[in-house]
Amino acid sequence: MIYIVEVERDPKTGEIILPLPTKLVDAMKWSVGDQLSWGETLIIEKGGKYEGLSIRRVSDEENDD
Repeated sequence: MIYIVEVERDPKTGEIILPLPTKLVDAMKWSVGDQLSWGETLIIEKGGKYEGLSIRRVSDEENDD
C-alpha cells in the first residue's frame, strides 16, 4: 500500500503533522492515541527508486522481538 501525503506544521505549536488517510488508518487497525514510529526506506518500482517512509505502531514493533 502506497500513499503520498504532504507533511504539515501546526501554526500554533509548530508540531509536525502527517495527515494519514482514513483508509490507511482503518486498514492498519490503528486508533487515535496509538504511538507510531517511522523510518526512512527505499521504494523500488518499475519506474525507478524513491525515498519513502515506513510507519508502524510501536506496540507492533515490540511484538516482533
